[in-house]
Amino acid sequence: MIHVPAFWHPNPSREQNVYVAFQTKLVIPVPELVTLHLFGCDVYRVYCGGKEIGEGPARFAERWPEYDVYALDLPEGEHTLTIVAHYYGVATRMTSNKLPPFVQVEAMDANGPISLSWICRELDAYLPMGRRVNGQLGWAEYCDVRLLPDWCEYGEGDSSARDDKWQPVAYKEPWNGREQPEYRSGNQVACRSIPMAADSIGSGLYVNRFGYEKDDPPVRFLLRDLQPTLSPDGIWYRFDFGKVGLYRPILDLKLPEGTKVETGYSEYLTDGRVIPVITYSASSSCHVDRWIAQSGRQTLSTYSPRGFRFLELHIEAPPNTIFVHEVAAVQKSYFATPSGRFNSSDPLLDRIWNVCVETLQSCSEDALTDTPTRERGQWLGDAVAVGMETLSVAYGDLNLIRRSLEQAALCRFDDGMIVGCYPGQIIPVSSYAMLWVAGCLRYFRLSGDKHFLQTHFAAANDVVDCYLSFLTEDGIAHFPHWDFVDWGHIVSKDKVNIALNVLTWKAIVDIADWADLLGEVALRKRRIEQKDHLEAIIRRKMTTSTGMLLPSIPIACIDEDHLHSEPGFHANVLALRFGLFRGEERRSAVELVKRHMMNCFPNLGDAPRLSHPAANNPQLITPYFGHFALAALLEERETSFVLDQFRTCWGWMLEQGATTLLEVFDHRWSHCHAWSACPSWQLSRYFLGFHASGDGDPLAFEFRLQTGDLNYASGTLPIIGTEHAVRISWFRNSEGIRYECESDQDILVYLPSDMPYHIVFIDDHVEVPSSGYFHTRGFRAILSDRLL
Repeated sequence: MIHVPAFWHPNPSREQNVYVAFQTKLVIPVPELVTLHLFGCDVYRVYCGGKEIGEGPARFAERWPEYDVYALDLPEGEHTLTIVAHYYGVATRMTSNKLPPFVQVEAMDANGPISLSWICRELDAYLPMGRRVNGQLGWAEYCDVRLLPDWCEYGEGDSSARDDKWQPVAYKEPWNGREQPEYRSGNQVACRSIPMAADSIGSGLYVNRFGYEKDDPPVRFLLRDLQPTLSPDGIWYRFDFGKVGLYRPILDLKLPEGTKVETGYSEYLTDGRVIPVITYSASSSCHVDRWIAQSGRQTLSTYSPRGFRFLELHIEAPPNTIFVHEVAAVQKSYFATPSGRFNSSDPLLDRIWNVCVETLQSCSEDALTDTPTRERGQWLGDAVAVGMETLSVAYGDLNLIRRSLEQAALCRFDDGMIVGCYPGQIIPVSSYAMLWVAGCLRYFRLSGDKHFLQTHFAAANDVVDCYLSFLTEDGIAHFPHWDFVDWGHIVSKDKVNIALNVLTWKAIVDIADWADLLGEVALRKRRIEQKDHLEAIIRRKMTTSTGMLLPSIPIACIDEDHLHSEPGFHANVLALRFGLFRGEERRSAVELVKRHMMNCFPNLGDAPRLSHPAANNPQLITPYFGHFALAALLEERETSFVLDQFRTCWGWMLEQGATTLLEVFDHRWSHCHAWSACPSWQLSRYFLGFHASGDGDPLAFEFRLQTGDLNYASGTLPIIGTEHAVRISWFRNSEGIRYECESDQDILVYLPSDMPYHIVFIDDHVEVPSSGYFHTRGFRAILSDRLL
């Protein structure tokens, strides 16, 4: 694509928030398969013969743009190709906006490239409202439908009747003065368009009460009187789409010409109403779109999707002239129906599992995102921790994880730092950089993608060396970037952050294992020495008198007063989860973790709540950190405690009416956050019993089952990277646990020697060798022991 001409409108009316249409003719003498390669520096939608065939681009690192590929099976004749591009002119979570506006298109048939002649026009139907959705996203939309060309979005129209606004495109050299890019195909992350119906939950008349028409849109929307005593200005309707998602609303309306239409969106209702602003945006927000209607029946839709559950529609016209045929939406998501499932004797746990997966589906597009509403940001921690594990049990497709890990490496700093949010608005996060190393290795262990390990080995060593360059006799004393570990973890900059030291220790362990997998013997030896050195510092300087880890210590501390301070929740969770603790230390850590969790909301009703970011407090737990804490407890067979945490904490979310997961244990934050979904993978792995073996073979599993107080469970575990699955069911009877599994293909199962139960196979064909490994397409067994 580097040699494909780039073009844009020769003289657009503005430099930001501009919509431009491009059009050309494809003349096909015989039926032909035509391939399009298309790249735009900002969002676009492409049509052939008036039918939308795709949108893009996928988010990309600036030096590695991702073009889309479309295969068009065209009949003989003339075909119109149309692109509608929207240039934001501002940085968002998706794009850094460092490139000038341009589009590139290459068309090819069996004989090679097809010559195309492009014309363009600015779409003056899109009026500049002057308001962004918020500081992380693009622009609120204001469209006068009467000014749209008749081919735009809905059909071809008569191209011979084009007005004089069409003109030849201007060709440009967007990479002048920049390092030459390395183009790659982006079609592997194309989103689905999933039709979504809405429930009508209210309607009535309204009266405008605030300002001129162009005054602050969300304020004007919110201040309308929805129970008027004066003559009405219009009608309002309220709709519920059932869950938060990334939607393009579709409004099927019959209206008089010139009718003003507005939609406001929200994740939840406040005092029964849609409040069209986005909380914790760290900026002003405008969750409102506007149209001016043409006459008659028409379909109104936004160009870009919006994140919401509730939509409120305001139509300003005499009530007897308005007819609403349907309000619906198209959800944009990479994933559709999950191939994994989980059912048990506890309906609440089943609901929690499903809501976790629904949330993940809502937070998937060309990347796993934190939320479809506030940011649509690709945060590394969301992907490499909860996201990867949830995808492994719900879909078996780790493509977005691979892409996220790779883009993080492509966006890294010159000193080797792996960034935490990318590729648009770049935000480095120290803990996420360390989790990237662990995430790469975990991705290999789940998928077997050894080429990925080889490709990113140098980047992994660079980031580990970056942090080791700050190592002192007190440990790593000054982490150079945002030291976020979790809400509730509060360490001042003048102290040693012990949780981050544990994460660095874990990253060194992982890079040593990585080196071993690639046969780098000398490097592995050096990394083990570095691991032992940091571990010695942690044990000597960062523990309490009882052997537990502190949250922090003063830099260059010469007294031992800190040894009697309270231990830190986060550092001890990570040390327990990653194997830094041994023997009796593990039992002490288990009790510490349980005690802390039970002293926090929602376990303790009057405990502090994270009502807003500034309310950060050490007496907190979060859904995100349950990924580490609850998994650590499950490894210590604290089965009943973990199940009760699912029921109490995630059950509290469902009691609030949530149909997707809250960001934290407080309803004032985002209502759709995939980093809260750890119960899904923990239920599927521990309570169905099949864990990934860890050797990089997707067909190999370690058998470790926990049951707690459940009487039965069943489910499906996808086999990573395939269309196959393992189906599992078990139930409790007088003999113990009757366990059955069936696979679509041969799998390798390992029975650990330290299993806390007896297993008796009731299939004649299963022969377990002394090593504990056996191949099977399924087995039936009786498990018996009190520890189940």
